[in-house]
Amino acid sequence: TNFYYDNVGFDMGALVIERATGMNYEDFLRKRFFDPLKMDSTFVRPSRFSNWKKRRTIGYSYQSDSLQLLDIADREGFHGGGNIWFSARDLYHWGESFYHNPILTPSVINAVTSPAMIGGKLSHLTMGAWYHGKSDNAFYYWGNVAGFYSWVYWDKEKQFTIAFTTNINMPQWVRPLL
Repeated sequence: TNFYYDNVGFDMGALVIERATGMNYEDFLRKRFFDPLKMDSTFVRPSRFSNWKKRRTIGYSYQSDSLQLLDIADREGFHGGGNIWFSARDLYHWGESFYHNPILTPSVINAVTSPAMIGGKLSHLTMGAWYHGKSDNAFYYWGNVAGFYSWVYWDKEKQFTIAFTTNINMPQWVRPLL
């Protein structure tokens, strides 16, 4: 009857995965999703930057005709609702996996792409948190934190996927136009 997006629910899901499988969250994702989909650049970042030994991209926001620093912070101690970092190419692999060499079963794909009922009405949101595109076979999802934004769109009937990531937090109204 209601919908409320809450990162804590995803954080709890990651903890359940760790408890149920005996694996840490990143190892589970790597074994079940990243490696089979050849998502070679995707990883779960350490919750503290002092533990991050690799080079990284800095986030920005475009304000008053100039770029202002709007970087991620050491505020995420849990994994699940955030801290998964990927390239546009890897995000593309995830999107195309729903219609080309799927790693999820057809029944799971059907379940996560089924429309959610909210307030007794069909929603543009699916049971798997995807949003419906302009047809019943098209789906998209976006995410942002600080100066970073990512978006993936896939159409299972036409079998194409579009994905992009950026380290500039662009205005909300521009995102759907892209």
